[in-house]
Amino acid sequence: MDKLKGIILDVDGVIIGKKEGINFPNPSEEVINKLKEINANGTNIHLCTSKPFFAINKLVKKIGLNTFHISNGGAIISNPINKKIISKHVINKKLAKKVIEFCMKNSIYIEAYTKDEYYICRNKICDITKKRAEKVMMQEAIVVDDLNEIIDKDIVQFKFISTEQNKENINKLFLDEKIELSINWTFHPAIPFLKTGDVTSKDISKRQGLLDICEYLNVSTGNILGVGDSKNDWNFIQLCKYKCAMGNASEELKKLVLAENGYIGESVDDNGIIDILDYFLDRLNL
Repeated sequence: MDKLKGIILDVDGVIIGKKEGINFPNPSEEVINKLKEINANGTNIHLCTSKPFFAINKLVKKIGLNTFHISNGGAIISNPINKKIISKHVINKKLAKKVIEFCMKNSIYIEAYTKDEYYICRNKICDITKKRAEKVMMQEAIVVDDLNEIIDKDIVQFKFISTEQNKENINKLFLDEKIELSINWTFHPAIPFLKTGDVTSKDISKRQGLLDICEYLNVSTGNILGVGDSKNDWNFIQLCKYKCAMGNASEELKKLVLAENGYIGESVDDNGIIDILDYFLDRLNL
């Protein structure tokens, strides 16, 4: 095996679990110390998440990851410590208006994201709003009467919140409306009964974010370890030479990882990322 040049990690379900005060809202101290140790030894750790830029800033600084990280589902690639941004993909205003209209017409719960804030329409406020603020964003949404009020801001991402049953219906409607944006679905382990549809500019994804980081740093994906917990994470893990899934990962992701001789670690709530990192560190003599 070649020496690792980088490790790319999804966040929720990989280093953050659902044990409040232990590995939620931040990773456990054991995981934080392991990530600090590896990063200090010269192997870059990159977080890769659908969460917004502002939601990972404190985490990145807490661990001391002076590297580039993928947030907003690939819409922003940045280093919050030195405040350098490689890329920020803003949704075209006409398309943003079309998304807002689409959600109003179909009664879809929607949040709009800029680099530093997120917004919700007053008539959409409900229990979900509070749960997402407390369990996912760690920040209150800014309430507006109409999301069209913020159309001149740099919107990088929308989030649809839906049940599993309604997800496919939204996908079909989205396709029927010919909205030329990307939509990828995920979930948060603290609110597993809800699905989140991350809407970004066309062709923007975690996968493209990884390619952009590798190009910027002039490293090959052949020297990268990728770890995730949902099928959506396969879109970046597939590029990595070393592929891993958490013990709590979806069965679809586990099958994809094992089919390419990857490794399945322990659950996030058992600090499974330490198991995964130790497995590779032993073999790569890091």
